[in-house]
Amino acid sequence: MLYLKELLDPKVKPLIDGLPFTSEGYERAKNILQTKFGKTSEIITAHVKGIMDLPTISGSNPVKIHDFYEKLVTHVQAVETMGKLKTINGYVRLLLDRLPGIRSDLERDDINWTKWEFPHLVEALRLWTESNPASDEKKEHTVQRKFDRTLQTRQKQWRSKSCVL
Repeated sequence: MLYLKELLDPKVKPLIDGLPFTSEGYERAKNILQTKFGKTSEIITAHVKGIMDLPTISGSNPVKIHDFYEKLVTHVQAVETMGKLKTINGYVRLLLDRLPGIRSDLERDDINWTKWEFPHLVEALRLWTESNPASDEKKEHTVQRKFDRTLQTRQKQWRSKSCVL
């Protein structure tokens, strides 16, 4: 029961706050939450919306592709757990359109890519992300370059001020 309460959104916790920390309290909490929030169609709709809200990534930036992949996997696994993955497989081609920078890489090894379902797309993306790691060095390098530019800009400002004096 404590674990369940820790996982709940703060807006939802008040619905079960008064229940005892017993197996009976836990079952009552589950029933309340299932009744209020357990509508399969609404949950699937929310996951489909999450999938369709994934950004279009025109290039092949590994950091962006990894982020895309992780978000996609989260939604796909949730829908699969509910046993409804086949109902959303029509969205696979739309997602491929969101990855124009790597689409040819994903499709290259499978002549049946036009028949892909989500497991195929997820696996192709997994293989791509393994072959193209999103290293933290790139992030650190970008941050360091921004810091260097800021420092150089400030040094120029200080120099120009000291020259005027």
